[in-house]
Amino acid sequence: MDKPQRAITSPAEYAEHKKKQSIKQADHEIDVLRQMETPQGRRIMMWVLKKLGYQENILDTNAQVYHKVAKQAVANDIVRELKRVCPANFMQMEQENE
Repeated sequence: MDKPQRAITSPAEYAEHKKKQSIKQADHEIDVLRQMETPQGRRIMMWVLKKLGYQENILDTNAQVYHKVAKQAVANDIVRELKRVCPANFMQMEQENE
């Protein structure tokens, strides 16, 4: 389990906290970019997106619609992140899966 966060009580602690967040974000973006640079990575990412209903029409009963909309919201978040971090690789992935 994660240890409980304590309050930031000084400008120096705040600066350190922001620095750690920036490093985590940069690491995340590098991981995404590396994943999307390979055909295997793009195939896996498209598989995940399709499992989440990416670009799927939603026509079903109300309960099923809610479920599918929730899954698509996750897919849309992933797509926005991919387009932000590696737009060219995202477009390549789309073309490879037409």
